[in-house]
Amino acid sequence: MKNPRSRFAKPSLLLGLILLLLLTACSKSSEPTPTDTSAAASGSPENSASGSSAPPAAQTGGTLRIGVPFDANVLGYASDMRQQGEMFIGAPALETLGRYDSAGKVVPLLAESWTLDANAKTIAFKLRSGVKFHDGTEFNAEAAKWNIDQFIQAKRPEIGMIRSVEAVDPATLSINLETWNSSTFESVACLIYMTSPTAVQSNGKEWASTHPVGTGPFEFADWKRGVSVQYKKNPNYWQAGKPKLDGVAFTIIEDPMTASSSFKNGDIDVYYAMNASSANELKGSAEIVKLNTGLGAAESAITFSSGNPDSPFANVKVRQAAALAIDAKAIVEQMSYGFQSPTNQMGLPASWSYNPDLKGFPYNPEEAKKLLAEAGYPNGFKTTMTVQNSPDLVQMFTAIQGYLQKIGIEAQIEQVDNAKFLQIRGNGWEGIINSTLRADPDVGQFMPALYGPKGLYGKSIAHPEDVEKLFGTIAAAPDDDSRQRTAHELQKLIFEQYALSVPIGVSTNPTAKSAKVHDDGLNAGSATQWTPEDAWLSK
Repeated sequence: MKNPRSRFAKPSLLLGLILLLLLTACSKSSEPTPTDTSAAASGSPENSASGSSAPPAAQTGGTLRIGVPFDANVLGYASDMRQQGEMFIGAPALETLGRYDSAGKVVPLLAESWTLDANAKTIAFKLRSGVKFHDGTEFNAEAAKWNIDQFIQAKRPEIGMIRSVEAVDPATLSINLETWNSSTFESVACLIYMTSPTAVQSNGKEWASTHPVGTGPFEFADWKRGVSVQYKKNPNYWQAGKPKLDGVAFTIIEDPMTASSSFKNGDIDVYYAMNASSANELKGSAEIVKLNTGLGAAESAITFSSGNPDSPFANVKVRQAAALAIDAKAIVEQMSYGFQSPTNQMGLPASWSYNPDLKGFPYNPEEAKKLLAEAGYPNGFKTTMTVQNSPDLVQMFTAIQGYLQKIGIEAQIEQVDNAKFLQIRGNGWEGIINSTLRADPDVGQFMPALYGPKGLYGKSIAHPEDVEKLFGTIAAAPDDDSRQRTAHELQKLIFEQYALSVPIGVSTNPTAKSAKVHDDGLNAGSATQWTPEDAWLSK
């Protein structure tokens, strides 16, 4: 199948851009492409408070108040930033070389353009000139190199095997790879939030972790742990006439009912990443913007202890039987109020890596019973399901428990707190565990991180040789077509042939917005990236 989003240079032309999500070409405009937050860009909102009248003209001033259900651990030292919340909250101050637009394309931000050469195993970035960090120091190739080097030293697996990073001149950055990795470009372009090397070296890593000094439209002002993060306008921002706001204020509100009340009362302008119940409650009185690309979204699934030879789940027929017994579509429809999308693999149908020929396991309890009998368990068996102590997860797993019981699998739910869950997941478990997959279509990056021998589930799952081989194949893919073919094969092997996990649904990261909030880019391309420089508030 021809992939029209050609991401790699043909040897004779040395052209192409690596993109992640949709099958369209990447723009190389000389100015960053604003992310449209209209319904056309981000999908039709559940309810729009703005009506059908002509949009108001952009205004300046005011502080955008955003409620979030999480706090960050790190905000200013990028190589230690690993959570969605850290990247989202850090975005007003920190910028990347590129970012995803409303079509899921990687477009320029701090980089003007890039060239990739799979044969030479090089990635070259042309950087913008005249950009400065908040401390007045220049953003240039040396600064970008320093930031990438921090990721290398931290042994972040997302960036692949980088042999060296070279500042060719102030505006040219060259990355040389040990072996070609088809995921490295997007990780470098969209994951590494550029921080002032001078600020880190002058104040130390500990200070930098809580004081983001970047090139972004807003400067860090204050962080009260568990309460709020404040930003003020950057008067020297490199994009003329921006930002339009005076500031951005995040309020950490972990309790969904409190957050919903704060939004209804006008105490916050945006309620970001709500749970499905809150989104359903607010959809009649606010614009609810859903993430339709899947970029940065979480995907719920169950994973079996297939690597333990003494476990019933070591038998692939048992895993397939369990998959057939669970009506994932019904669970999503009944629990998510339309704010989760069912899927049978990693990602959503719009993504380039989605395999349309993967049949998965449509709900069929009778066939499930037959497979159990063939596997030697005609009367079923008892097992456990380890679940994080979250109301939504417990509700989901209670439904799964009921489905499994119908075919003879009696699964006892064991609720544990987050710290205990992480310990169990890392050291190995028996039975079934709730798992969270990345819905990003770059399976070459995220599948090994989950299903590889050193992955999150590595100690408890089986490691089929053909899966391990394909992990290497997709990393070395020289062009889009071969990368897509390998991704399709991996999806089929992991989620159908071997049934290592059973995907349930992908979150749409529902976010409620006041009618006065405009051009924010929330959920337009990625769950973690937005456009604070373009955001404005109507009076």
